[in-house]
Order: sequence, then C-alpha cells, then structure tokens
Amino acid sequence: ADEARRVAEERARAEAETRRVAEEKAKADEARRVAEERARADEKAKAEDAQRAASMEADREAEAERIADALRQARAARFPERVSIEQETARVASSPVEERSIRLDRGAFSPADAGRRGADDLRHATRVTVLLRLEPGTYGIRRNNKTADPLLCGEQGCYVSAGAEEAADLLRRRRALGVGGTLGRRAGACNNSLGCVFRGVELGAYPAIVQPVDMHVIKHDRRQPQVLHETSDCEASGGRLSCRQSYRGPDYVMWIVPEQVAEAAGSAALERAVEDGLAEVR
Repeated sequence: ADEARRVAEERARAEAETRRVAEEKAKADEARRVAEERARADEKAKAEDAQRAASMEADREAEAERIADALRQARAARFPERVSIEQETARVASSPVEERSIRLDRGAFSPADAGRRGADDLRHATRVTVLLRLEPGTYGIRRNNKTADPLLCGEQGCYVSAGAEEAADLLRRRRALGVGGTLGRRAGACNNSLGCVFRGVELGAYPAIVQPVDMHVIKHDRRQPQVLHETSDCEASGGRLSCRQSYRGPDYVMWIVPEQVAEAAGSAALERAVEDGLAEVR
C-alpha cells in the first residue's frame, strides 16, 4: 500500500510538472505571438506614415511647381525680355550636376560704389542676400523644441546656407528636402537656428517667388510663399545694415538685400541684423 501510494504521488507530481511546463510554453508562445503581431502592426503603421508623408511631400512639391510655373508664365507675358534669362536659369538648374555653389564676387563692390549706383538698379537687383527670421513652429518636433532648421526655396530649387560669408548652395528640391537632406546636412550653417543668412541667391527676374521651409523629420513646415517685386531698400553704413522694407509672412520676416550692399555691409553686420530681429528703419 505504501509503495502504491508513493508511486501515485510521483506520478501526480510528474503530471503536474508536465502541465506546468506546457502552460509556461503556451504562455511563452502567446507572448511571442502578441509581440510579433505588435511588431507587424508597428511596421505597418510606420509604412503607412511614411507613405502618407511621401504623398503629402509630393503634393506640396506639385503645388510649389504649379505656383512657380504660373508665376513664370505671368512674368513671360508681362516681361517678354526676361524669357531668355528664365531659360538660361532653368538650363543651369536642370543640368546633371545636382548641387552647385554660386561663388561671391569678392572685392567687386565697396560702400563708395553705392553712391554711384542708381537706386533703381539696386531696388531691382536679382542677385541678393536673403536675411530670414522665423517664428518657432507649433507642431511635431517644434512643440517642445523652439528652434528651426531653415531653408529658402524658390522656382529653381532650395538654398542651403553656408554662413554669412559664403554663397548658399542651390539644390534641387528633392535633394534638399528628401531623405538624404533631411537625415544629412539639413539646413547647413543654419541648423538649430531661427535666423539665417542666405548669400548669393539668384532670383532671375521680378516678380520672384521664395518660400521659407523649416525642416522636420517627416512633414516639413513650409511657410507661406512670398512674391518679391523689388529688394528691401537697404543701406550699409558704419558696419551696420538697415533696410526700409521687410517682406513678412504670418510667422517670419525677410530682408531682400542686393548682393552688392550685403558685400559692403560685411558678414558681421548681416548676422547682427538677423540677431536683432530684422527691425526695419522707419
């Protein structure tokens, strides 16, 4: 009887251990299944987010192209003599070279030259320096990070700043705003800055259109496009720069400075003007 009881107890313990192992295996299998389903759901959500972001970016790019094309057609009808300038600018922009830097013409202009140049020539100069000051964005990564990574986009592409002394780099929009630009150089010299200096911007002809863009990771913050009809009536004197006309959007301000005047002012004056908020002279 004792031996039979001992055998029965051992059998019961073995059966209980078998059930415990089976239950733990079932729990582990269920946890693994749930984790795999969650991972698949996360991957699907990421893919859908990426697809939506790509679609939104394509829509924004198409809209920017439509705006630029409409402006080019209107300008060609009103200023037929500008068509050759437009064609040459487009030819250079569509060349196989995806990235080009416009070198500044050092020493070609001095403050004394400003008095000899006609005011009308300067107000309609198409080679300019753009000074930009953004308000912080309000969505995505900017909700708790009140800075910016600004680019300046126009009809032929987007400019990436190289600082206040070097000409900005002109890139095709897809190169500047695509994955490579977003995860790579981003805003160049203006990374993590609400203010930016873009030297050597070529507008081609007036009216011209420019658009500030604050780079995000997925959905870039494209600010309201600005149509330019002339420069900002600027003067360089005593190591300072002053302008009498600002171009303003709902959340940014710009000075369009003739490149000759920017060269006369110097990089320190350009940076100081941006830091001071681009307050125009009354």
